[in-house]
Amino acid sequence: MIAPRYVSVTLLHAAINAAVDVLDDPIDSVALRGEHAVVTAGSRTALIRFHHSASHDENGVQLLGSDSWSASVESVSATPVSRLVRLWRAVTRQR
Repeated sequence: MIAPRYVSVTLLHAAINAAVDVLDDPIDSVALRGEHAVVTAGSRTALIRFHHSASHDENGVQLLGSDSWSASVESVSATPVSRLVRLWRAVTRQR
């Protein structure tokens, strides 16, 4: 089992690794949402699904350190223009 505070780090790592294979632009944002991550890069958004696996002993008890997380791309779509406008406004306000 992995400590809960490290699960989100593991999920972020898996999501970014899966997203860079399908998104050409640099990643702008990553949001974890339950079993999914939403990764935005430029004008495209990737929906990433997480998969968990673990080994168990003969009694069905999970073996320590056997957690494994992976991620796969569920879909890639164009980012809505309204989201791009909000991002642009946020960036220009910070300057």
